[in-house]
Amino acid sequence: MPDSRSDSEMNYDFTVITPCYNAERYIAETMLSVLNNSVFTTGKATLEYIIQDGASVDGTLDIIRDISQNIDNKNISIKIYSEKDSGIYQALSRALTKVNGHICSYINAGDYYSFHAFEIVKQVFADNGIKWLTGLKVLYNDKSHVVHVSLPYRYRGSLIRKGAYGKLLPLIQQESTFWINSLNDFLDMDYLASLEFAGDYYLWREFSRHEDLKIVEAWLGGFKFHPGQISEARAEYLGELKMLSEKMTVFDYLLSLVDLVLWGTPSQVKKYCNPSGLYVYDHKEERYI
Repeated sequence: MPDSRSDSEMNYDFTVITPCYNAERYIAETMLSVLNNSVFTTGKATLEYIIQDGASVDGTLDIIRDISQNIDNKNISIKIYSEKDSGIYQALSRALTKVNGHICSYINAGDYYSFHAFEIVKQVFADNGIKWLTGLKVLYNDKSHVVHVSLPYRYRGSLIRKGAYGKLLPLIQQESTFWINSLNDFLDMDYLASLEFAGDYYLWREFSRHEDLKIVEAWLGGFKFHPGQISEARAEYLGELKMLSEKMTVFDYLLSLVDLVLWGTPSQVKKYCNPSGLYVYDHKEERYI
């Protein structure tokens, strides 16, 4: 049964989803990174925060409810659902059917957003009329320290559908990725729920049929390494990715090789080679262009 601070079906600027299960060690940091984001605390945007719990048996729900009850912000609606599921992607599929926000994202317990993430996303979406965006690839250790930052070069739709990102090129970082709600219409939620390891890739594959994934040179979110996470099952992830992706051609391999070289170049080179797909901050104009 849902435990909701608001039953309103209004249209929000953002919907964020956190699927979780027995995450008492990590859920607070993740939630607070969403709820305390600058664009919401200053009243510049509204948030629907959907927490889809898998019927946790530890203290996860107590922490979620305690934090929710202490958030006094009319710009934020927190919706809590707790029910048994078959895994993270069934939880995600259930939450995606409830989305009322214009811009969507999901972040797992343990990962967290930067303080200004949603302010940046709102500006880049509005200024450039884009529909799908990702940021810097950021990694945290288990102490929440930033231990790696890199700027993506380009995500080609054809190579997304071939499964190149993850096999030959760096993965699309889910924790830094945002999209407009209408892209959810292209998802088969039952099929998403049936996946175990590469559900994020299924989203990107379907979105890539309709929109190009743009990049902003900004810290939006990051992935935290910690024991027992699903990402440790790399062989299983790649196996499911292969099942979902199209067969690569010789041209795809050559294009991937060229792109891999460009991934290692300075940001100025990446911007020059991908002028319409990479947004960098212009200090004179005070916006991402």
